[in-house]
Amino acid sequence: MARHRRQCSAEYKVKVVLAVLPGTSRAAEICRTHKIKPELLSRWKPEFLENAARSFEREQERTRIAELERRVGRLT
Repeated sequence: MARHRRQCSAEYKVKVVLAVLPGTSRAAEICRTHKIKPELLSRWKPEFLENAARSFEREQERTRIAELERRVGRLT
């Protein structure tokens, strides 16, 4: 019998990782609550932490692009 993998959205992964980050709940408890394997959470957490800084970089890029667009608008 073939097993089907559950596809988890990015929002769901973020929700689960954020639940374990403050340290108020144990990872095993979070995994039981959300019915995921601990190995999965162990993979999601470092990926989340690694990509968290990129969200701030994107914000800086958007601000820079907006400033450049304003300058172009003034020049034309």
